[in-house]
Amino acid sequence: NDERPIIRERLLVIMTKLEKPLRNQLLPALNQIIKFDYPEQWSNLLENILQLINNSNNDINSLYIGIFCFAELCRNFRWKHNDKRHQSLDPIITNFFPSLLNIGQQLVSDEKLINSYEASEILKLIIKCYKFVTYLDFPEPLQENQALVDWITFHVQIINTNYSPDTAIGWIKSQKWAYHNIYRLFQRYGTKSLSSKLQYDTFRNNFRENVLPQLITVYIENLRKWSSNEKYIADSSMYYLISLIEQCLLKTATFQMIEPHFNFLIIEVSFKVFNPKEEDLELFEDEPEEYIHKIFEIIDDNTAEDALHSFLFTLAEKRVDFLVPMFQYVVSQFSEMSSKPETLEIAKAKETLMKFLSPVSYKLSGPSNPVATEIEPFLNNFIIPNFNSNFQFLRARVCNLVSKFDTLDIKDSITTENLFKGIISCFSNNENGLPVQIEAALAIQSFINLDDFKKLLENLIL
Repeated sequence: NDERPIIRERLLVIMTKLEKPLRNQLLPALNQIIKFDYPEQWSNLLENILQLINNSNNDINSLYIGIFCFAELCRNFRWKHNDKRHQSLDPIITNFFPSLLNIGQQLVSDEKLINSYEASEILKLIIKCYKFVTYLDFPEPLQENQALVDWITFHVQIINTNYSPDTAIGWIKSQKWAYHNIYRLFQRYGTKSLSSKLQYDTFRNNFRENVLPQLITVYIENLRKWSSNEKYIADSSMYYLISLIEQCLLKTATFQMIEPHFNFLIIEVSFKVFNPKEEDLELFEDEPEEYIHKIFEIIDDNTAEDALHSFLFTLAEKRVDFLVPMFQYVVSQFSEMSSKPETLEIAKAKETLMKFLSPVSYKLSGPSNPVATEIEPFLNNFIIPNFNSNFQFLRARVCNLVSKFDTLDIKDSITTENLFKGIISCFSNNENGLPVQIEAALAIQSFINLDDFKKLLENLIL
């Protein structure tokens, strides 16, 4: 224990002098020391951090280590409510966060730093400092109007910055965490939640009336740039962007903010997000097991497709009047493609439409929906024929989609027979790979309770 203070002080100094590979190996050790020693045994940590930051003129390594230590200090407050931390945390926010914000603004504005690994990591850590202290509870100093405006503006500044896919990962992650923080503020503190015991009436009203409308404008503008390939938005960032828009569906006041953009969101954004990527189609051919995990299994990866699936599900649940025009649009697209030769682009377009239908299929299967009588003919005319597609990825998708209509009240035994033949063909055709056969097996499982399906299956087995 006598040596711990000496080790801590020397470790901070040494780490500012090391090259990146060795320094990064020591960061986890520094993380653990701060976790266990602050504040009881390392009461002067804030002084050490201040020295590193103040001595960082022309020395970005010192600034990096200083901000890293400060982020780890903020992490200690992540799972504490205000009543358990305000005496120690509020003075830190009041005294240090304005300087933190100033450093972050300089990093975002300086284009010369775009190739700096350390600068990108510092910006990411600054955004995560805000994340840590606002994650469970919202500190009062950050609820003040000027602080809220300053930090939201800073987050938007990061969101609006154009980064290319090959930019240093820290910049990309900064953007992701900026989207995350704004979504978290809205979802946890800016809306009423039955599960929340926290009351933020003043903040909630201010956020909804003054902040959210401007954020929606920024988000839609960035989506339009992304849709026209003028802006890169990482998949992880897109997840939180779409999640915030989904949150707007829940209340009439916030729904009205996004309603004017619905054609754009449902048609352009959805179809670009769901359109199969070249790397995924290559994965189907080269690593079919990985394709199954990535495309069909529900994994908490926070992807744009995950968020869009949830958005469409919530839309069908909360705004039923959009269900019919959505379905009619899909029908019109399939009808338009039905007379065209099946090229790769046509197959990808069909897959996109099927992905679009998937999250609303449970509503379309119900007897009370306005287009209930149209679903069975739609499946017969436009979905089931794709069991004979020349493209395996589309056959796998057909199996996946039809299985979601297992509660549909099928009137015509011919439909059941067509379903059965289509699913079974996925096993009899030797060309079909593992993803097709697994999805076909799951489709059998979905329809096994249908009497007509059982009889057809019995004839095959027996």
